[in-house]
Amino acid sequence: MIGDNPAARLLHILEEGKQYTTNDNCRSVWKAIFELEDEPDHVLMTRIAKAMELPGQIISILNKDFPNQRETYNYWSERVNNAFFQQNLNSSWHSFISHVDSHTLLYLRLNADLIQTKTPTSLLSVQDLTDVRERVSELLTELLELDLEPEVKEFLARNLQAMLHAIDEYRISGAVPVMDIIERTFGHAFFDDKFKATLSESDFGKKVVETLSIVADTMTIALGVPQLPQAFSFYLEALKNT
Repeated sequence: MIGDNPAARLLHILEEGKQYTTNDNCRSVWKAIFELEDEPDHVLMTRIAKAMELPGQIISILNKDFPNQRETYNYWSERVNNAFFQQNLNSSWHSFISHVDSHTLLYLRLNADLIQTKTPTSLLSVQDLTDVRERVSELLTELLELDLEPEVKEFLARNLQAMLHAIDEYRISGAVPVMDIIERTFGHAFFDDKFKATLSESDFGKKVVETLSIVADTMTIALGVPQLPQAFSFYLEALKNT
């Protein structure tokens, strides 16, 4: 993959799809691409829906930064949208991939390269994602065993679970959703005194800050922005003074 931008992610999905034969079952191919062989169909439908959002995200970036690229994205976006809407999950992979020709991949790759030059990003490795997922999963397991204020526990559990889903969907949605959840989690402390006290005064709260700081540092590598080694320490100091 070229980098962590929506065009690169869509290109990677389509190029992987080209590796399967047109006679393969459409649903089975999608499950293989998204590594969902043992997951129920509703998870697959969620992933496909998120992939369907990528063309709109790409076009929005191109219109803002590269307004002269309309001809290139008009071609591939029409074919990709037709592929998504005309596919039949119960039929063959041909119902999807037949819409994706060589020009579709060529123009999409051009757009991915352009976006990458404007906003350089990096791709996280499988090991990076595995490491941060394990940390968040361990934190969630520990949280569920603790005796905390019910509303604090519910809020943290909901956000940690959402973070796990966002990490699992990284190949489709990138690092931004993970960062959004981290920012939302810490931002909540400015409006909830009980949550603020949990973060700033308890051992578990310190572990939350440490774990989410590590996750944030990992995600900033993908986004091409400066790392945040002390950001949340400063954030906690601000919380204590509010």
